[in-house]
Amino acid sequence: MRYTHADFMALFDGWAPTYDQTVFGGADGFENYREVLARVVRAVRARPRALVVDVGAGTGNLSLELQRVGYRVVAVDPSAGMRREARRKLRGVPVLDGHFLHIPLPDGVAAAAVSTYALHHLDDPTKALAARELLRVVRPGGRVVIGDIAFASWRAREEFRELLLARGRLDLVEELDSEYYTSVEVLTGTFERLGCRCRAEQVDDWVWIVTAEVPPAAAGEMGP
Repeated sequence: MRYTHADFMALFDGWAPTYDQTVFGGADGFENYREVLARVVRAVRARPRALVVDVGAGTGNLSLELQRVGYRVVAVDPSAGMRREARRKLRGVPVLDGHFLHIPLPDGVAAAAVSTYALHHLDDPTKALAARELLRVVRPGGRVVIGDIAFASWRAREEFRELLLARGRLDLVEELDSEYYTSVEVLTGTFERLGCRCRAEQVDDWVWIVTAEVPPAAAGEMGP
């Protein structure tokens, strides 16, 4: 069963008060959550005090880590409950109502746009639209960094699904089937078709970090 937008908003508004307990508690898919945040922060590689936009910011954990290393941060999330939790922990960070298809910021304002554990809520055609919107807010020579659940290929995804079935993890099979977990091939290909140079690194069985570098000459052509 696929979730609707209304389903997602209800889910995340309700999850917001206990979200941090889930992700920092080592739940399935979040076993290396702190490491994922750290790798995304390292991949930004922008100058001190550069502006970084965190899209699908949730309760603000990635935004907080970006702020701690000296970046200026704008957090964006569509869930009122998640935004409320983010505002409780973030100081000096604007927390805005928005999403992957509508980031409420001007063109080219950020050195980087980042996201963790969020892009998989979009199907692959919508991910392509989201890639354009992420690139729209990034300056020439900037980066988009995504840390998310994905698989090396569609075949790898199906092999992982079969492994879960063999282990009797029907709960995780249901989770796998209810979301739009894509392949790294699709994700990097999406950004490469928009003129980016991409790099992907695997964190664990669930999570990859994908970095898309925007060539300075091509960045001005990245429109919605």
